[in-house]
Amino acid sequence: MSYRDSNRVRAALAAVAVSIAGFVGYVAEVRAQSWPKVQARAEAVKVLAAFKRGPYGDMARDRVARQTPVSGIYALMDPAGKYGPIFTDEKISRMKNGNGAWLDVASGKPLGTRQVQAMRRDMAARIDTAGAITVRYGNGGKDAILVSAYDCPYCEKLEMALDKSKVNADVHVFPMSLQHNQAGPMGLARDIWCSADPAKAWKTSVLQGIAPEPAPAGCNKDARDTSMLMLLFDLKAVPARIHADGRVSQFRIQDL
Repeated sequence: MSYRDSNRVRAALAAVAVSIAGFVGYVAEVRAQSWPKVQARAEAVKVLAAFKRGPYGDMARDRVARQTPVSGIYALMDPAGKYGPIFTDEKISRMKNGNGAWLDVASGKPLGTRQVQAMRRDMAARIDTAGAITVRYGNGGKDAILVSAYDCPYCEKLEMALDKSKVNADVHVFPMSLQHNQAGPMGLARDIWCSADPAKAWKTSVLQGIAPEPAPAGCNKDARDTSMLMLLFDLKAVPARIHADGRVSQFRIQDL
């Protein structure tokens, strides 16, 4: 079904921007949703308990733990979504409060630049691309991680350019909304992710402004996972690429 933005002022401004840029745009009515319940797995529960026993345990009060898209890194989340996540590794040796700096838990001191770079390289190698939305271009072959939003004009422009390109790549998309602090818009990103054919749902949503069906019961996807990637790699804007060596950049087709 098609949808329209309930905020008429923003819709009008978006329509003007779209007409100038020549894009479909995402002028959508987003259905009301609550944040999905965090399903904590056994290993995440253990990490949360261990963190609470440490020097920063009070910060994790009333939080729940979720495995992030990076294997071995966990987010201690506020179920109501009011506060940003706290990140930690499974050994509780390092932590990061939202978009703050990485800290050494034992000393309480920030990690040095080289330590952070090494950690990003390690995290990039452990991103769960199998759980992303994978879109194949040409014959595939080269892997690329794309952090993107369905309601982002620049992301739409990128998708149009990718469809016209001659690249051979498998692009692993982690979807979100520009309104990343709101459950409804982020819920629509989850609906895309949970679709029977998520790659098709992604393209249809971004390029045609058509919403997918609501996510089926039991789908464990959560668009907040994409927000976690942005915080873990200090991404400031989308569309963005996370490289194999931990670097981040604007997503450029010519680099594929």
